[in-house]
Amino acid sequence: MHGKIAWIFLCSLLASSAIAAAPLQDRSQQRNALLSRINQVRAQEALRPLTDRAELREAAQAHAQDIAGRGVLDHRGSDGSKLSDRLHRVHYDYSIAAENLADGTVDAAATVSLWMQSPGHRANLLLPDVREVGIGHVQISDPRYPGGEHDYWVLVLGRRLIR
Repeated sequence: MHGKIAWIFLCSLLASSAIAAAPLQDRSQQRNALLSRINQVRAQEALRPLTDRAELREAAQAHAQDIAGRGVLDHRGSDGSKLSDRLHRVHYDYSIAAENLADGTVDAAATVSLWMQSPGHRANLLLPDVREVGIGHVQISDPRYPGGEHDYWVLVLGRRLIR
């Protein structure tokens, strides 16, 4: 009997691991799609493409998780942090940095479209001096939204300080 219980436990553990892995893969695909769309927009404006940067991605993902956990779109973290504080935490010394937030958009194209319609967000996307980007994305289950899911996006743009 104990062997059967252990087998059921192992099977359920493996199943839950597969379920947990899918959103991570999807998140990576969504990040890549968002970066590709941003770079398309930048190319139309004769601006250089942005490259993914691990430190910026870490800061963006942490903030996306924070705002998703609170269910509120805010540039201030739950601990009162600003973008500069979050970049300091990940040891990213910058000469320029900006942050865009979005929620409720279902994919990369809709998110970039939303940002392009907002003068401030558009200006951030088209900053000529930024070189790197980090994208945070969290999708939560929420029955109040179509499909029962709600997305939160954080885009951190930056240029490292050259010393």
